[in-house]
Formats: sequence, structure tokens, C-alpha cells
Amino acid sequence: MCSSYHVFQGTTSFDPSLDRNFTPAMTTIPSDPRVFPPEIWLQISWYLDLPDLDAIAKTCRILRLLTKDPALQRVRLLIFTPERVSRSLFSVNRPTVLDLVQWNILRGLGMERRWRAGQYLYSTSSVRQFNAMINIEQTRIRSKLSSLLRTPRSSARATLYPRILPDIEASSAHVARALLPAVHSLNASLRRQGLSRAIRDGTRRNVRWFEGKGRELGVSGEWERLAVCPSVRKSIKAWEEILAYKT
Repeated sequence: MCSSYHVFQGTTSFDPSLDRNFTPAMTTIPSDPRVFPPEIWLQISWYLDLPDLDAIAKTCRILRLLTKDPALQRVRLLIFTPERVSRSLFSVNRPTVLDLVQWNILRGLGMERRWRAGQYLYSTSSVRQFNAMINIEQTRIRSKLSSLLRTPRSSARATLYPRILPDIEASSAHVARALLPAVHSLNASLRRQGLSRAIRDGTRRNVRWFEGKGRELGVSGEWERLAVCPSVRKSIKAWEEILAYKT
């Protein structure tokens, strides 16, 4: 009986013509790079990027010379590199200058107008105008922040609380939208009147409460403070009586 296996140059090979019961199966590509001619390896290397070629040159000693072949580098420079560049520059999904301006990637004064007019976008005057715009914007932000930090806490809370706490008058169906400012001012006047009455009666003479909760009731200006402060006539009269009694 003839065997279908042959030993050739130290490697075992299989001859299907000598075996009658052999059925064709999927062809197995040998892993030895010396089986393929250099031309096939060069054609495969055309589709590899430079980092891939460097990795092959470091790991495979046999293919190290093929990665530095002049024919491979010539094909890469003259055919594949221009094709990749053209594909990247003229692709359908590549954003235009107008898209970059709208996405705030290209920033400047009148970028869209200069682009439509065909002018150069990064001239000396445009760069100077853009730097001036940045300085003006930063100055405006600094002035806005300084004005907000200089305002008293009462006004800051008064503007903050209506955004957080629900507005009863605005959510009510019995009050018209046009009357909301008048209703708000009326409620503020009622709160100030109640605070003034409480201070005059002596139930709210605590200075800490007046500086804390009293501010939240809408007492922020000097005119409003004078309106809710108790009268000094009784104190003046008491001191006059004491001085008159001593004399």
C-alpha cells in the first residue's frame, strides 16, 4: 500500500493524488513566508500603512528587506498616498468652511462673509480684529461678573428664588397674565406692611432676624428700610422726660 505522505526537505507534505479516499477540503495557506515569492509579499505590503510596515520589519526577519524595497516605497508615494489624500479631501462627509464656522472651530469676525467673497481668512488684519474681539468679550465678562458680585445678597436671592420656588399667582387660573406684575407688587407691599407693623409692635426687634429673614421679605433698599423701621419719637420723648426730671 502506497502512502500519500512524503517527506521533502525535512517537512512532511501530503499528496492527494496517491490517496483514493481523499476528499477536497479548504486549502490551508502555509505560514512559512518563504513559500510565497517576493512579488506577492510586495503586493500585499502595498495596502499596509507605515506603522504596520515598521512592526513587520521589527518582528519578521525575512520580510525586513521587503519592507524597505524601493519599488514598494515608489508605489506607496505615487499611487496609494495621493489616493488616500484625495479621498480625505474630497469625500462627501468632509465639512466645509461654513460648517467649521458654524461649529465654532474657525473663529473670527465676518468669517462667513469673507469666505463667500473669496478673501483670505487668516490675514494680519483679521487676526488683529479677532484678538480685539476676544479682549472686548473678556472685558465684558469681567465687568458683568464684578457687577454681579457687588450686588447685595438680597437682590441676588430675590432673582434666584422665583426661578426655583413655584409662583403661586402664575400657576393660578384665577389671575390673568397681564395682572401678574401688579399682584406681585401688591404682595410685596403687604409683606413690608406686616413687617413694619411687627417691628413697631416690638415682636420683631431682633437685628439678626431683620438682616436675615427680613431681607428675604423684600426689604433691600434704604427707602424700604426707613419705611419698616420703628419710629424714634417714643424714644426721644422718653429721653426728654428723663432729662426734664433730672433738671
